[in-house]
Amino acid sequence: MTNQLIGLFNPNATTFQKVRDSIILAYKLKRVTANREQIIKAAEQWGGTLTEEEIQQLLAMQEQFPEPTPLPEKPYSGN
Repeated sequence: MTNQLIGLFNPNATTFQKVRDSIILAYKLKRVTANREQIIKAAEQWGGTLTEEEIQQLLAMQEQFPEPTPLPEKPYSGN
């Protein structure tokens, strides 16, 4: 589903942009990051490839993501 969302918003994006947007969306939705193998696989799923420099940029980008904060626990309402 992520691929459909990314492609819908920017159908002319490069493979790098699509993978970058997928990583950002996955982090925002699930608080997960991608390793090197996942980045390469994502590029292949988009039908493209990434240079070593682009892979390094995507890995470095994720280091800037804020640390996930736990959600506050909902107080018991008694219902």
